[in-house]
Amino acid sequence: MAYTVRAGGPEGCAWVASRTGLAFTPRARSVVSCRDDGLIRAGVLLDDWTQNSVQAHIAAESAIAWRRLVPEVLRYVFRDARFGDQRGVGVLLASIRGDNTAALRFASHAGFEFEHRLKDIFGAGCDLILLVLRREWWESTVEERSAA
Repeated sequence: MAYTVRAGGPEGCAWVASRTGLAFTPRARSVVSCRDDGLIRAGVLLDDWTQNSVQAHIAAESAIAWRRLVPEVLRYVFRDARFGDQRGVGVLLASIRGDNTAALRFASHAGFEFEHRLKDIFGAGCDLILLVLRREWWESTVEERSAA
């Protein structure tokens, strides 16, 4: 089965939001990975933009779709996204429930690093983990892969 990556628009935002239980602002943007029949299988909702950062909310129903989506999302965030006259942001943030071990493992594999733990955000004993991926980390990884 073939997957394509495209801008998700409002449909992509709604798809991710319906799977993560979050609300998004009118400034939210999305990137999705779709099967060849157009069905969304993975998406990233990008919201809470600042001059140098954006928050990522992630949902996936297929590991294959997710692997296809990641490089495109990172390229968009760090090189192509426009914020005023600036192109790309320097920091991608991900906040993940502390009990979502699969998401934490994936984020670590994708290059995110631990930044902070907020205690009991989702109830007693369930923390929110804040992770970051910085543009310079991503660029050095891309350069390493290009050289290989």
